Order: sequence, then structure tokens, then C-alpha cells
Amino acid sequence: GLRPNIDLAKKIGLKIGELGGVVVDEYMRTSIEGIYAAGDVVQVKHLITGKPTLGLFASTAFKEGRVAGLNVSGIEEKYPGTLIPWLVATEPINIGGVGLSYDQCVREGIKCTFTAVETLDVEPYEKVVNRVLMKLIVRSDDYRIVGAEVVSKANVARYVDMLTALIEAGKTVEDIVRLETVYQPKHAALLSPVFVAAEALYRRYLRIKRRKKS
Repeated sequence: GLRPNIDLAKKIGLKIGELGGVVVDEYMRTSIEGIYAAGDVVQVKHLITGKPTLGLFASTAFKEGRVAGLNVSGIEEKYPGTLIPWLVATEPINIGGVGLSYDQCVREGIKCTFTAVETLDVEPYEKVVNRVLMKLIVRSDDYRIVGAEVVSKANVARYVDMLTALIEAGKTVEDIVRLETVYQPKHAALLSPVFVAAEALYRRYLRIKRRKKS
């Protein structure tokens, strides 16, 4: 999973891309008619940059394989691209993220800004409480989300999944602060970490807008 194994692809003459992955179209078709490819071996479009990327994760491979399988069976389906959501589970800390980091934005020439907040996963009076560190990266012009990183002893997958859906839908921090989420003191804080990070950025966005008007 660290680099594509393209020995067989080269032997049969499949087109190999600049990143060393098999080139496929949105239907997961290779350069040779009748041959489809999916998983670690292919390079696909990144949903934010629009450039080829290697999605070397099981979640990405599953979605690619699903699209390839449907098309092979005669059901037309397109693979839109990936945001590469990821999670590293260590003991006792979990680290996850999705989209672009701030450094990646800089390298890609995307003007962006970010905030980093520390909050709690549940209400502070509960027996088991975990701190959540969240970094939210947005475009500088419209504060549309392009990336996020989360660190906590809690299960961060729920935050990464939520942010993946929000980024794919093209949502801004203004959209997030208006989003209603579940509240149950033992399981989910009233002010979710995603909301806290988005609210901090939204207030910054409003201050900038007011300055421009004055």
C-alpha cells in the first residue's frame, strides 16, 4: 500500500501516470479496452486540486472497486474522485483527517487560512470525557472547507466522516454553524468540535467582511 505494484500493468501495456499509478477514467477503465482497474494500483482525481493522486487507503479502494464492478456488469457508474479520508489509531491517541493540509494548500497555490481549537467530545460533567483537538482549513476567499485534522482519545472517525461529506458537498463555515447536529450529554456535546472550529472561522470571516465594508 505504500506504492503501486504495477509490474503486471506494465507487462500488458497499460498506460502508467506521472505518479506511478495505472491511469483510469471516471468509469475506472484503463487504456486497454475491456480492462478495468481499482485500488492501490491506480491514480485518480483529487476532488479539491483536480490533479491525479494515489488514494492508498482501503476506503478509497472500496469505492473505486464498486464503480469498476458496476461498470463491468453493465451498470454505468462514475467515480467522482477522492478526498482521501484517513485515520491512524494508536494507543491511546487517534489521529484522523481529510482533504488538504495547510502546507498542501500552499504547495498547490490555494490561498487558505485555518483555525485550531481544543474542546470536548461530551459534556464536561460526564464520567468519561475526552479532549478533541481540531484543525479546520478553509479557502481565504469564501471560507469553503478544504481540509481538516483531528486528534483525540475519542473515536475521531465520526468527525472525519462528517467533514468528508461537508467538503464533498462544497460547504462553507457559514453552512456548518447553521447545521443542527445530535445532542446527548453522554455521547455528543451540544457544541460539537466541528461546530466550535467552524464558529471560530466564521467570526473571523464576519470581521473581515465588516472591515472591507467600512
